[in-house]
Amino acid sequence: MHFKQVIPICNPADPLTTIDQLASLKQARSTRRLTVPSLTEGGAARFKFLHTCFGGAITENNVGDFMSEYPEFAESARLPKALLHPSATRQLVPCHCCTRTHMRKENSPPPSTKQPAPLEEVHLDLFTYPDDPRYDAFFIDRCTRACWHYVLSQKSDLPAIVQQFVVDVNTLNHPVGSIYYSIETNKKYGIDAKAVNDYLAERKRPQRLRILYTDGAGESASDGFEEFLADLSIQHHMSIPESQHQNGLAEHGGGWRLVNMVRHDLDLSGLGPSFRRFCSSLNAQRMNYLPHSALQGRTPASILYPDRSLPFKYFLPFGCKATVLKGAAVRKANKLDPRGRDGVYIGTASPYGMQGFLVYLYPESGKGYGTVVVATHAKFDLNFFPARRNNKRVADFFATLPARTEERHVIEDLCDEDGILELEIGRASCRERV
Repeated sequence: MHFKQVIPICNPADPLTTIDQLASLKQARSTRRLTVPSLTEGGAARFKFLHTCFGGAITENNVGDFMSEYPEFAESARLPKALLHPSATRQLVPCHCCTRTHMRKENSPPPSTKQPAPLEEVHLDLFTYPDDPRYDAFFIDRCTRACWHYVLSQKSDLPAIVQQFVVDVNTLNHPVGSIYYSIETNKKYGIDAKAVNDYLAERKRPQRLRILYTDGAGESASDGFEEFLADLSIQHHMSIPESQHQNGLAEHGGGWRLVNMVRHDLDLSGLGPSFRRFCSSLNAQRMNYLPHSALQGRTPASILYPDRSLPFKYFLPFGCKATVLKGAAVRKANKLDPRGRDGVYIGTASPYGMQGFLVYLYPESGKGYGTVVVATHAKFDLNFFPARRNNKRVADFFATLPARTEERHVIEDLCDEDGILELEIGRASCRERV
């Protein structure tokens, strides 16, 4: 018997194999591909019909599993076996109905790693409330997360508020929104870039703000406002509609963190919505002394103003009872009257450019409106909240009912005289002896 020896064209293990033969072998192996089954026009049409019969739920991603689970049906429906191959399903065109019905917002991009200088890039957003003043302007610095709060009676006041913010952020040595306008002008929108530049030049302060981010609303997109920012060398970047993440710092800081703090204080104190402006201002100041994860646990104030003295002695429970020393003239005129007036604590005097407590004093005659004063000579009962409808003295801050809910009524509502606990769920009612 004769055997024929088969000599391979190229054997990598053979030391006599040339470099050219080895290169040809590698190229042949690298270009070798599995054949992808083709999908005919009729097969694609049958898949589209199946897709429609199942309300668009059978897609190129699960049709192979569907055919494997129900082979008899796939055979009777003449579904092409090419659909079992993932590469073949990629040949299918997209369904326009699915594209329209499945539309949703794209995932937010990863957070930016850009590190601007302090006060170089600032985000702004406007928040609306049902009671006057209806609008809150919230500014937050991208680098330090320092924030400023201002109140507006109407949206058209926003350009003047931005002008005041530019003055505050470049002249004050602490992050707080002034309650007064430093520059007043008769020009349109109440803004004057030349007056701002002159104001800063007189005080030898540079204009550090370079980019202002807003949501692109009409009140921040007027031609006069754009010209004002350009004259101050400030770029105005506006977010795309329905893309809140582009202005997410202001959206989250003012619309979530700050508002939650305001809800907390109004719920505990019992004060009405007319005190919201003071509560928002106080909590915006507090936020500047809170550790932030983006700052590796540091606080905005410690980065932006490290040498400023801490204002913690002015941070008290919002709405607690306050007694303020009357003025010298009043004390002298009525020597037998009490020397103090009662009120409630509503914040600090920082927005007024002073150091002290902000106190709302009750009207002395019992009629009309009270008075907001800045006080340094004051005593506070930190556990007593006069505006609460019940349980005015709070023994445990972590275990309090809402300010307008009376504890006695809650107990009576839960347990009546017969010792029966009644629960109503929709139309059904169940009773259980306790």
